[in-house]
Amino acid sequence: CVFCSDLSFVVSGETQGRDLWVLALGRSPTQHKIGIPEFKYVGNMHGNEAIGRELLLHLIKYLVESDQHDPVITKLINHTRIHIMPSMNPDGFETSVMLQCAPTIGRYNANRKDLNRNFPDHFTTNNQIIQPETKAVMNWINTGMFVLSANLHGGALVASYPFDNGNRGVKGRVLNQKNKPIANVIVEVQGRTHICPYVTNKNGEYYLLLLPGVYILNATLPGFMSLQQKVVLPNGAEKLSAYEFDFIFSMGSTSKKPCPLKPLYSNSVGTFTVSVYFPIFVCVCIYIYIY
Repeated sequence: CVFCSDLSFVVSGETQGRDLWVLALGRSPTQHKIGIPEFKYVGNMHGNEAIGRELLLHLIKYLVESDQHDPVITKLINHTRIHIMPSMNPDGFETSVMLQCAPTIGRYNANRKDLNRNFPDHFTTNNQIIQPETKAVMNWINTGMFVLSANLHGGALVASYPFDNGNRGVKGRVLNQKNKPIANVIVEVQGRTHICPYVTNKNGEYYLLLLPGVYILNATLPGFMSLQQKVVLPNGAEKLSAYEFDFIFSMGSTSKKPCPLKPLYSNSVGTFTVSVYFPIFVCVCIYIYIY
């Protein structure tokens, strides 16, 4: 199976009850497979910005028709699970009017809320009432192992190019000596402060996107000395695979902990060298807003 519409969210309550459809593509489209990173596209967050919606529908067609014909697309589908939500705001889309770009016509959801300003924010207090569409997407995010995301807007103000195909990566798992996964372990690059660092999922998985260079990876398990590993990522031939490195703790399991204010590092550092590419092709993300 190359693709499967395995995820659908019903938007209920005061909104108009339209589903938010997600199509998942990959060799294991109906469930996460350990070691396979996941990518999600979301379009039409603002209902009157329909370009992203149309682009994603065409992207679905292109990926499905190119599989087993285009070697690059075939490798991409072999090594990645891709989720595509063409429209996050179907209610707004249905109320939009051709050539009418005023924010009062179609931009908002049926409750007249801007979904692009409705998610929780680490940097400022957001007192907005969480909308059904927002809650559905938040629940969706919590079910997946998303390494990267793209949100497509429409208009003519901003173009961002956050990544290119020069990115490489390291992926792996955090395990105990009995080969059991350890969840909620902080895995990060030394010297890079995050508001809430990356933590492993229930399978103990982690994924890190990195440019060529030298890095110190740090895995922190509360109650144990943290583990470190030196990583050398040189330039090299393109391959749709990331180097895999597993951190092994002597014992232990974790529960969900608050985000720490700073990393906890040890002085024990090993070394390995990799020369492979991370298995995700990252599109150019264009953020365009209509006010």
